[in-house]
Amino acid sequence: KIEISEKVKDKILENGIEKYQKHKILTQIHEYKNISIRFKNINCLLSKYGELINSSMAWYTPAIYYRYFVQDVFKNYKKVLYLDCDISLLKDIAILYNTDLEGHAIGAVIDTERHRWLKGPDKEKTIKFDASFGCNNSYLYFNSGVCLFNIPKLKDINFMERCLKLTAEKIKNSWVGDQDIINGICYNDVKYITTDWNFMWIVNIQIKNWETEIDAEAAINYKNAMSNISLIHYCDKFKPWSFPNFEYANIWWKYARNTPFYEEIITRLPPKIDTNKKCDKKPFSIDKNVYKLFNFIPLLKVRKSPFKSKYLLFSFIPIFSWKLKKEGTVVIIKIFKMQVFKSKCKNNKIKYYILGIPFLRVDKK
Repeated sequence: KIEISEKVKDKILENGIEKYQKHKILTQIHEYKNISIRFKNINCLLSKYGELINSSMAWYTPAIYYRYFVQDVFKNYKKVLYLDCDISLLKDIAILYNTDLEGHAIGAVIDTERHRWLKGPDKEKTIKFDASFGCNNSYLYFNSGVCLFNIPKLKDINFMERCLKLTAEKIKNSWVGDQDIINGICYNDVKYITTDWNFMWIVNIQIKNWETEIDAEAAINYKNAMSNISLIHYCDKFKPWSFPNFEYANIWWKYARNTPFYEEIITRLPPKIDTNKKCDKKPFSIDKNVYKLFNFIPLLKVRKSPFKSKYLLFSFIPIFSWKLKKEGTVVIIKIFKMQVFKSKCKNNKIKYYILGIPFLRVDKK
């Protein structure tokens, strides 16, 4: 149990939480006299910008764009702490909320996972990508899952309007949805918060060698946070309810067992989870194989991961590739960079395309 030292007003932004689920949430705060929870359905905003938001990448849901609307939804507040729902809080949230933003528009934590990317083969590509959104120093790129917003400052810089405008221009090229957008809009206007307040568990899952796979400063900050975690962020593809054997998943499950949702969670678990199996530190890493002619001529390079594969003739000419987005929602097959096949599943409808032309639709009943 975490003691909350100050009065906390929680507002859950949602777009269709069932009434009985809201009741379950509210029953959990009865013993806390200083906590109140209200629900804000922002369907009116989503419908207004629906076409833009729904054009996002298939991996993400429209919920990631709720952050854009904080200056409108919370216009009567001076400061708002925005938290993703895939977190576990280990310390008094008032400590984070009382952070002095020193006049900046936003308070956030450096994205440690981005630093891992910057140590890899795609460093230059990442730097160029971030700059195209307005973030001119990739090492200052922050994670938007934990954001402390300065509402008057957001109004001054036209935060919502600029986010929507940049989204319209860039969303097709975005890697991490709203996070890329907000990093561009708020570049040089950020109060950086210590890593322990957004401890991204994906980093610990991915890294095998701390000396070669991430820069020294980020590694030190992350390891310091590891010994004094304030908030765990279960970001990326892996979630503790699907991977209970991963390190730090036990903390999420400890909280889950104390909620009225525990039985629902159990019934929705993926079948046959081997909780005794040792966690692969890099379960979604890319395997690379090179096939050489006469033992020295690189004839074919194959790069494989569970979500995509690429075949390169002479190690650089792409001859065949396939990609899976959102675990079955979108499948794309390309030959010589030309998209020859695509399947897309949404709202119980599956659409199939050949050479970009829709040729079949299946409506699930």
